[in-house]
Amino acid sequence: MLFNYHPLQPDRLRLLKPVAITQDFLAFEISHHPRTAAPSYTAFSYTWGDGATTEQIVLNAQTFNVDAICIDQNNAEERNAQVRFMDQTYRNAIVVSVWLGLPPIPKFLEAQFANYCKPIKTYEYEGFNWSDSIEDLANRPYWSRFWVVQEFLLGQDVQLYCGKSCMNWSDFKSILGTQTDVHDCFEEHVHYAHSSSGSWTAWPLVTGRHPDKHPKMQQSLYRLLITYETSQCKNPRDRVFALLGLVTAEERVLLENSYPITTWLRMTLCSSHFATFG
Repeated sequence: MLFNYHPLQPDRLRLLKPVAITQDFLAFEISHHPRTAAPSYTAFSYTWGDGATTEQIVLNAQTFNVDAICIDQNNAEERNAQVRFMDQTYRNAIVVSVWLGLPPIPKFLEAQFANYCKPIKTYEYEGFNWSDSIEDLANRPYWSRFWVVQEFLLGQDVQLYCGKSCMNWSDFKSILGTQTDVHDCFEEHVHYAHSSSGSWTAWPLVTGRHPDKHPKMQQSLYRLLITYETSQCKNPRDRVFALLGLVTAEERVLLENSYPITTWLRMTLCSSHFATFG
């Protein structure tokens, strides 16, 4: 039986709480909470898949927010309303957990896995090392998804997960800096580091995160669009609305009441917006 969502008011959010987790079974309780009185929770930041169903879970300790479940994706009115509050969801989380995927298969094991027709989703390699795999990890699909920009930048604390291994974002940043001889990878080094690290897609996000400025990270929409011009999203309008939590208050007022809009109207709105704010 499919899970039936109860209506969610714009000023509330849904949270998940695991009640049974085994290798073959996942079950969660789902609950509604006012955003101003929600319990401590972890917000997940990840790359959406291709839409194919790969696992089944049972819906309705520690609580979580996973937007694919905590927002009714079949309810356009709810989905559009919750878009305006996505920055609050991640800003107010006690920690943002980033899922980068499973560890890469070591070269000396590739031949053993070559005969398998399907990927082994539960594969874990005990010898996994973040530093040794940094080139692979820094180019994972996660870093090129547009919606993760504000999720990664606004979180009070960010933990990266690769399989069962966890690393704080600042340690990941240090490894990237070591690999490019930029040991203090702050904003002034972004251009140099990006050019010397080739195509590492993690750079704009990792070097753009400044916890000392949390929770205020406002920038102009123009600057954000330039900084994250290589990020991707399925719907072109989301190149604007995925950044709502990062733009200045004046700009946000003009933009947030326009979701959803057509691509043509989005271009018209942005042209007018840039003429006003530059």
